[in-house]
Amino acid sequence: MSLVERVLARPTLMIALVVAVIALILGAWLLLGSNKSSVVAAKSSPPAKVQPVSTQDTTVASAASAVIASTPVQEVNAASAPLPTDKATAAEELDRLHDENSRLTERKAQLAKQLETSNKILALKEQQIKELEKNAL
Repeated sequence: MSLVERVLARPTLMIALVVAVIALILGAWLLLGSNKSSVVAAKSSPPAKVQPVSTQDTTVASAASAVIASTPVQEVNAASAPLPTDKATAAEELDRLHDENSRLTERKAQLAKQLETSNKILALKEQQIKELEKNAL
């Protein structure tokens, strides 16, 4: 049985298909319509003045990254939690804690990488602003 035969055999499937196509078309129209209006608004607005970059902005960013990098990870005090009495429960708890530890380690690595990337982007933006200031003068 082909797709067309299945759609014709079930009218609810046909209605659902028509509604899905209409929703896709409406969504595309709304997205494309909103992009055109923002492009027109961007073209009609006057160019913004370039303001010099203060060294305070860069020092704040570097200080924030230093604080984040030097902040120790708070360890969970497992001694305060009641210990499981049987081996099976203890093994499950140990596995859960190992999984949580590995997830936290991965998250810490991701955040460190994100911080490094953000610092690189910040440095590139500062360089770009300096070049724009140099070209504006």
